[in-house]
Amino acid sequence: MKKVILIGLLLMLFGCSGIFLHQTKEPQDIRQDLNKVNDLIRTHQFRDAKKSIDKFIQNNPSCMIGYDKLFFLYQVADISSDEITKDQEKC
Repeated sequence: MKKVILIGLLLMLFGCSGIFLHQTKEPQDIRQDLNKVNDLIRTHQFRDAKKSIDKFIQNNPSCMIGYDKLFFLYQVADISSDEITKDQEKC
């Protein structure tokens, strides 16, 4: 029984230490990353914007600052290539 408790405590310790060892970013850096995504969308670079959003989510999984904005941008970046081509022809 002691071994089970010890293993549970070790697993919990290693799981929690990942939170503290994870590289954190300042809110200013996060806003800068989101502004880069905004610029990519504004210039109709949807594929690059989607890659940037995926990278942002991967690097900041616990970051909730700007989450609503990020969710919206992720939906916008999921536009089909036909729609991108039509939009570029209009410009």
